Amino acid sequence: MINIRVEYLLDKNIDDVFAAISDHENYRRYPGFTDSRLLEPGHTERNGEGALRLLTAGRASFRERITRFEKPHRMDYHVEEMKPFNLPHERGEITLEAQGGRTKVVWISDSRLNIPILGVPLAKLMERRASRAFLGILKYIEKH
Repeated sequence: MINIRVEYLLDKNIDDVFAAISDHENYRRYPGFTDSRLLEPGHTERNGEGALRLLTAGRASFRERITRFEKPHRMDYHVEEMKPFNLPHERGEITLEAQGGRTKVVWISDSRLNIPILGVPLAKLMERRASRAFLGILKYIEKH
């Protein structure tokens, strides 16, 4: 199992942070990402619930569906397809909490990795890399 959990307190207001996280077009600006496209718009908002987006980071790509969209406090997603390894995605959840003029973000993503013997060390490696990537996105948002 790959369990990623990143908590970070940004020196930025909640509305700006939520807008940056939820807008698919912003992802191509984030460290490590090379492309981001909206494949299907959301039901009531372009990037809202039901939206399908494709995020590319080098050779890796993630086709993810927004499953919950509660502006500006929560956005859940489900990775429908991952490349080059299509791991079953269990949970994607980003919660935001205003703390004065700052914003606490908790970003959780869980996937299954069913590989005998090498699964545990590989899962730990993937957790570290993904955690760094999520934290990099949040730090970029804070600075821009």
